[in-house]
Amino acid sequence: MSDYAVEVFVTTNPVELEAAKGVLEEAGIPTTVRDLTSRPYPLHVGGLMAELRLVVADVNSEAARELLKEGIEDGYLETGEVL
Repeated sequence: MSDYAVEVFVTTNPVELEAAKGVLEEAGIPTTVRDLTSRPYPLHVGGLMAELRLVVADVNSEAARELLKEGIEDGYLETGEVL
């Protein structure tokens, strides 16, 4: 695996993004936020707000996705989507 950035989570809710970021950082996975709110596109399909995306290094992407899926299953994360 190489060490490039991979998007693992998307939401239009800034609070949800911070919760997802906290889940990953608590597990020792560094994150970066890709904020698309200042651009007119891409808009979230069916919504009025632009997307906020959570990015991790490729080497951490599988673990990050599993943690985020667990967060959704447990009801801790509600409005985002694991990519």
